[in-house]
Amino acid sequence: MPGPKGSPFTPTKGGPMIQIRLANEAEIIGKFKQHAAGVVIAGNAIAKGIAVEIAEVAGDLVPVDSGKTKESIRVGTRDGDYVVVVDRFGDKPEVPIYLEIGTFKMAARPFLKPASDLVMASNGMLRQATQIGGLLSPKASLGMGR
Repeated sequence: MPGPKGSPFTPTKGGPMIQIRLANEAEIIGKFKQHAAGVVIAGNAIAKGIAVEIAEVAGDLVPVDSGKTKESIRVGTRDGDYVVVVDRFGDKPEVPIYLEIGTFKMAARPFLKPASDLVMASNGMLRQATQIGGLLSPKASLGMGR
């Protein structure tokens, strides 16, 4: 008995046969380009989400002075990449780097590198990819309910 129109079960003179149609080169390349574009878009969204998460954690870890350093933590772009920027405005713009790496007079009190380490160690990339894929809400991906 022949299959429905368009099915891979096509009757032949010798009896039924199974036929699988493979895409041609142009179709394969076209699909690859579509998927590649989707990967780039998703990759950018993941990178931005991770940068935002690192900036939030860094804000929680920064040693509190007047609060200007914490307020200056932001996500920006440089050469198409997402970056976490800390550029304290005001009378002492060098304070964030002094806090992060220390000076000969002051021990380091890093906040940006530990924030990055925490986010990546807590599966930050997987969490962002899952959220972007629409599988979990942001709170659920952090284990905070659906």
